[in-house]
Amino acid sequence: MSCVRWVEIAVRDCADSARQQREVCVQRSQTRVRVCAETAQQSREECAETREVETRECSDWGEERHQQCCTWQPCAFFCNALVWVVETVCVGWTTITSTVCAAYHTVVELVCVAYEWIVRGVCVAWATVVTGSCAAVGLVLEGACRLIGAFDVRIAESYDEPPAPSTVRLTATSMSIARVTSETAFADTGTRFFFRIVDGRVDVRTVSSGWQPVAPLNGNPLAISYHRRCRGERSAPPYFDMVAADSGRVLVKERGRASFYFTMLDPMFRRDGNQPVPSAYFKLNPEQGLDTANTADRVQHLLGDDSDHPAAVRFPLFRMAMQPNGDSMVVNIDRNMGVWHRIDARPPKDAPNAPALAGMPAPEAIVVYEQRGLPPFGRQRISRSGYRIHRVLDIGVGHEHWHEQRCRIYGGEMDSLDGPGLRFLLRGRDVYRMFNGPVDDQGGFIDGTINYYVLAQFVRDEQLRDDAVARPEAFGILWLDEQAVLSERWRLVTPDDSKFGAFRDIIPSAVVQYMDKDFAHFHFDRSKFWDPMRAGHVTSDSRMAVSRQTIVLSGRDPKSGEPELYSINFSFGTSDRTWRWRCFPPKTDLRSAFDLREDMTIFVHEGDTRNGRYWYQRYLPASGRMNPDGRDLLLADGAPRPNRTLDIDKPSRGFDHGWQWLPDDVFEFVHAHFSHFGCYEERVDWRWQYYRVDVPDNKALRDRDENTPWTEQGNTLSITKASLNWTLVNTLLQGDVDAIATIGADIWTRVTGAIARWVSGELTRDELADLLVALQNTPLVRHVHHRGLFHPHFVLKLRYRDPLGWILVHWDKRDDDLLPFRDFTTESGTAFELQLQPGLPPAARPLVPMQVRTYHQVLDPPAIDEARVILLTQAARIVRIRVELRPAQTAASIDENVWRIKLGALQRDVSDALAAAERLLDEIRVRAPVQDVPQADWLGYEWDVGGWPAERLDRLRECCSESGRQRFGTSLWFENVVGHVATPDCLEFGVREMPNS
Repeated sequence: MSCVRWVEIAVRDCADSARQQREVCVQRSQTRVRVCAETAQQSREECAETREVETRECSDWGEERHQQCCTWQPCAFFCNALVWVVETVCVGWTTITSTVCAAYHTVVELVCVAYEWIVRGVCVAWATVVTGSCAAVGLVLEGACRLIGAFDVRIAESYDEPPAPSTVRLTATSMSIARVTSETAFADTGTRFFFRIVDGRVDVRTVSSGWQPVAPLNGNPLAISYHRRCRGERSAPPYFDMVAADSGRVLVKERGRASFYFTMLDPMFRRDGNQPVPSAYFKLNPEQGLDTANTADRVQHLLGDDSDHPAAVRFPLFRMAMQPNGDSMVVNIDRNMGVWHRIDARPPKDAPNAPALAGMPAPEAIVVYEQRGLPPFGRQRISRSGYRIHRVLDIGVGHEHWHEQRCRIYGGEMDSLDGPGLRFLLRGRDVYRMFNGPVDDQGGFIDGTINYYVLAQFVRDEQLRDDAVARPEAFGILWLDEQAVLSERWRLVTPDDSKFGAFRDIIPSAVVQYMDKDFAHFHFDRSKFWDPMRAGHVTSDSRMAVSRQTIVLSGRDPKSGEPELYSINFSFGTSDRTWRWRCFPPKTDLRSAFDLREDMTIFVHEGDTRNGRYWYQRYLPASGRMNPDGRDLLLADGAPRPNRTLDIDKPSRGFDHGWQWLPDDVFEFVHAHFSHFGCYEERVDWRWQYYRVDVPDNKALRDRDENTPWTEQGNTLSITKASLNWTLVNTLLQGDVDAIATIGADIWTRVTGAIARWVSGELTRDELADLLVALQNTPLVRHVHHRGLFHPHFVLKLRYRDPLGWILVHWDKRDDDLLPFRDFTTESGTAFELQLQPGLPPAARPLVPMQVRTYHQVLDPPAIDEARVILLTQAARIVRIRVELRPAQTAASIDENVWRIKLGALQRDVSDALAAAERLLDEIRVRAPVQDVPQADWLGYEWDVGGWPAERLDRLRECCSESGRQRFGTSLWFENVVGHVATPDCLEFGVREMPNS
């Protein structure tokens, strides 16, 4: 809102407050008068009651004494006369004291009433003075506003959505874990969605539902834009010609323009059983500096949705911070579920311009702000630049759900959470934990990050020569965090686009900021950051796939002429140290369609859409190691800042783990039905940390369902880490006087002052650090936590894992982000006794005692480079099945990394259509009757199947061959002790005849 409007509202609120205070004062005075009258009347009644009691006592005394007088005269006469005199004096005195008592309380009542009339007069007079003062101050402030208003800044012109044709992309798929039946049902398996564009409209289906338009519930397709109005403007969606999806987000592009929209189909978070918790994003305030602006429009999306869920617990703070007319606003996505939200990537007025560097696109004006200016000087214009898109070659979206956890399959060698932090107070990840609780995960996964990506052409078509690959500035990938107010604008995927506005520099949170400001802390050597776009490997035929925060880009080596795939993890929170490369699979090239699944499986299609096959491989090899190894790219300690250069050599070695292939129908069935490719599991639900425990073994405990929730008895479990007490913070924000008293008015004044300076962009890192130091010994900071973020107690699962024994993991996947209990780390910790009770809420029996011994983290899924499935026969009859595997070189032990070995295949119905998956083998590795070492670095396991029914053995023979793999998708996969599943990088089948002996 404008300054003048703000003053008008402030004057009105001031006068209303004065009137309210007057009414409260009068009401309180009336109450006190009533109390005085009631008290006086009660006291007078007590005086009268006392008189009656004492008069009766005098009479009773007189009557008793009369009876005691002597009976002979004149003694009787004188005795009775004396008693009568005393009785009369007693009654008289009682009458006098009661009359004085009543008179006294009457006088007190009159004084009380008179005083309250004076108080009421003062209240009315004071309210009148305050109201007049408000009006007077308002006149002064209004005049000041008209002067200050000369410095208001508004959006005058926008060039952020120029005409830009597309390379059509009409289909997409995603697997989202958000479609759940309750808040505790989140797992690593979700719902597979399929999207298509028909006549500019986006349709969606699942495996179990037919095609229907993407639209709000029981409505027609709809779009909403906050480009001009904070209240939003709804309309029919434009004609779309590009669609991409990942996890819980769908991204589309408008035909003919660089205009992008996104939506989500399900609430991302749940609380209180199955109640949605809103997802919100912050963007540019389109009405900043306008007299017609209304703050209520900017904060409406934060109203009525307060929750203790970490996604919404800060809403009261955001409401307070948004009261002034700032340059940002918030949007509640859940209120427009299935609606296409138009992305607003215009940079704010304080954002630095895009860098103009050799080998990069030339920046152009994206938005122009206008400052009214003082009359003698006229209006001032502020231009903010970005990159002008001339053609969109591809789009992508990367989504990491808040309730998923990291493992090594995603890459991300540098994480902004590992920044230097705040001086000596909070180091590294402890800055994040101070504001978000005692948690740990990879940037992105730790709070559910969404990034959007655009593979763009930055020059006109006619400017491209036949050897367009030689133009490093012609192509690039732009990225934008869904929290657009943080990333500020579409940025290039490069460490060179790293300058942010002052507000975002208080505590840098984008990894590119650290790559620039704190390169030594991260040992980032930009002279080794190879970029295929700057090196001329990208052409107008290049395409892109994105999942999580990993980008896969196609191109051609200008020296060898070979088509290649280039990849990097690059987002707001994480980045690899360079781009890497790999060859296309055989018989495929730049024209071959490719994509990237959420489980990090890259797949490339060979042939036409009716008769072809899919090549596939994991993004990273089983070992999880990069090529080149990130350790070879580190900047040496104490080395000076490396110079930027365009002649960085392409890494000499790319990824070389093998490609595998499946026919179209088999691949597409597996892709549609299973969250982890080649792992035929109905539900994958893994954890990334566990505790080894000693439990008195008993059969009943072994037989109990592994998914039973266990709750501690007592208060043994705790996590020690300084974090803000958001429950108290929100109580304070409501103005609770008692809560303010618990921390001290001076502390709360400092907090509110810091919030005001944060909103205005004036808060410095040192001021924030000083404030956090002052809060450490107040109730605003909780140092010891006896519960997680979602349950009133810690809730665990108890599992038996041969050969490790009993282990504990978090029962609720959402809790798997929590830091370890007590003083545990992966290297040390003090064992302690613990007692658990089953059920939620817990039952009284059985009570299971145990000792918690060690703490472990599991970042590696089962890591097997090669595996063989061998059928051992005698006289052509299968008698044994043998699995040989070569583990990858990882830090994980084989006992932790491979717990179960599983073999499965797809079934075909009578029409030869694929119908379902079946389990051919499912065994605990260390229980194999035969275990050996067939050759160096290999392990062998055998099971006797000679007693199986003939039809089951026939099925084994049918499936366990290369032809069987192609027809039935036969797959071998492994499960580790915490539930990760993975296939080997290479799988072979064989048959071996055993000697009769």
